[in-house]
Amino acid sequence: MYRDHTVLDTVKQGKRKKIRKFGEVFSSEPLVSLALGHLPAKLWTDPTVVFLEPTCGDGAIASSILERRKKAVGGAVALETLFALELQEKNVLACRERLLALVPGEPQAKRILNQHVRRGDRLKAKLDLSPFSHE
Repeated sequence: MYRDHTVLDTVKQGKRKKIRKFGEVFSSEPLVSLALGHLPAKLWTDPTVVFLEPTCGDGAIASSILERRKKAVGGAVALETLFALELQEKNVLACRERLLALVPGEPQAKRILNQHVRRGDRLKAKLDLSPFSHE
């Protein structure tokens, strides 16, 4: 039992270090669903709305956004209007994989996700979304 306690403490310490270093806290699906449910319905159906997930982790929020948008405006538009940033490359790759699995019939999905889901620090990034702004 002492050994198990030590292993558990080590795992917890590792998680605490990641939280301090990267702010890495993953959102549960029920929490994501609840939060996104509070957004106006028009956001899901308007093809001109662009979503930016500035701290995407492994894609919990981005995947929920993509699923909702895909139902409302189609997979191609949903992909083209979703952007995500993440500090850690392993999470960027996990997010891309997760999103790609949601749009298996979209021929340009991999290319779009490689462009739109990137490694970066939102606090330091200067993002130009002007091609997507509508007046």
